[in-house]
Amino acid sequence: MLIKKDLSCSNFLYLCLSSIPKKGGIIQSTVLPGFQFRITDLSKRPLPDEMIDDPVYQNFVLPGYSEAKQQAEVEKRARQEAEQRAERLAQKLRALGINPDE
Repeated sequence: MLIKKDLSCSNFLYLCLSSIPKKGGIIQSTVLPGFQFRITDLSKRPLPDEMIDDPVYQNFVLPGYSEAKQQAEVEKRARQEAEQRAERLAQKLRALGINPDE
């Protein structure tokens, strides 16, 4: 293989990896169990939020981040429900002539 002087590192890596056998465009490591990636993602460079929900990456990309994201969603829902309940109770108090803000 002849390498051009202006060939970028990612293009070189792409050329090298393109000769490796893959299943559905996914390269799976035999050395690191569970480690896999898509050759096309070398140039796409997906964001962590995209990779967390991607079955190819979700088992090994930022597992702590994924758990923190799920916990933040649970807390957000709980906060929204508490705010809605507080507003319903405030409306009932207003209907009784009581100002809940005082």
